[in-house]
Amino acid sequence: MTMAGGLCVYSSMRRLRGRALDLVGQACASINRRRWAILAIVFATTQASSADFRVADFGSPCALVPERELSLGLETITPDPPRPCQRIFKGQAFDREVAITYVCEEGKFVSGAYTFHNESFDDALKSLHAVYDNLSRTYGVPYVDSSPWQQGPEPHFPQADPGKYLIAWRDERVMTSIVMVADESPGSEKWRVFVHVTPSKPQ
Repeated sequence: MTMAGGLCVYSSMRRLRGRALDLVGQACASINRRRWAILAIVFATTQASSADFRVADFGSPCALVPERELSLGLETITPDPPRPCQRIFKGQAFDREVAITYVCEEGKFVSGAYTFHNESFDDALKSLHAVYDNLSRTYGVPYVDSSPWQQGPEPHFPQADPGKYLIAWRDERVMTSIVMVADESPGSEKWRVFVHVTPSKPQ
């Protein structure tokens, strides 16, 4: 599967967002008030004065995105067939080459994603861990953590199935989640990492 061919992620991003929100809701009961206070301070300081996703805020016009991303040196990815609901670019993030996707509805930005190349399971797990470490340095302890290397003394949702690894950070506006997805191409044993950025509350 090519990168462009694997990027028709609009419906899958909605499913991932739904799964993330479901687990986030379950996590609420297991996180004490002290942790909430700490997270609120962390998110308030790290999210201030920045766009919700790279160069765009949720609800802003998608028509403005290409000029802004191209000015940063990114390359446009043109999927075949075209997908009018998406703006896709090739660039660097988390020390890796990724596809950067803006999903739009009625011309407005609604969610974003970083899509990694297909990798072997071991390499995909290393990519997942690298992103986890990067975002943990920025946002602190995850809001939901079903990774195999969880931080802290209270595991949230440990999972034996790599397809159910989910880590998420959330503040008043943005939820950032990481997942591993198996490539569904016949005979493939590859995996792919997604970093998905959505509104923390339905718009």
